[in-house]
Amino acid sequence: MARFALVIGLTLLYSLLTSAQLVPNFTPISEETFAEAMDQDRHPFEATSGLVFQNTETSSNEQTLLDKLPRDKSLSIFLDVVMQVPTLVHMFNNATLDPAVTVFTPTNGAFKAFFDTETMTEHGKESGRRILASDADMHEFLAYHVVPSGKLTFQDLAKASTLETMAKKTIDVKHSGKKAMLNGKVAVSEDSKVIEAKNGIAYKVDRVLTSLNDID
Repeated sequence: MARFALVIGLTLLYSLLTSAQLVPNFTPISEETFAEAMDQDRHPFEATSGLVFQNTETSSNEQTLLDKLPRDKSLSIFLDVVMQVPTLVHMFNNATLDPAVTVFTPTNGAFKAFFDTETMTEHGKESGRRILASDADMHEFLAYHVVPSGKLTFQDLAKASTLETMAKKTIDVKHSGKKAMLNGKVAVSEDSKVIEAKNGIAYKVDRVLTSLNDID
């Protein structure tokens, strides 16, 4: 009887794991948490990331960016930052979003380099850590990585000269061989890792995007 109960339990657990995925849990960052993270020389979002089950029984074609992005572990910091901005969480989770969005998603390595890089802002030179400590600056930072113009293919990017972002600032696009260079520093190619969902398409990039008005 005990063995039968164990088999039933394992079967139910397997069913749960195959019909759901782990996604970051939204937890706002307090000033105390951020200060503690700074003292320990780590990015502040490590202290807040949690995981919850999100149902993914819908077909792959119906899944949203918020369904698909958490499956790539190299984008965990990006997801942690997104989870601090409820408007973007709702956008990425909106299966009926119209128009869809194109997102340039910096990898964990890109974020770790950004944390200690100084960027010229309206407040003077600030590190990436400090930029993300401000709710307004964090929102603008993320919005600059989102282009609300539908799902742009690489062929679309190859034809573009500028991209209008959610931050109401443009990304300059130049072309070098089979690559599209965003603001002269961030490369996207036909071989770039692409994550496509019903409500958008995401390109993995190895640097964060900063406005041409910023000096990094």
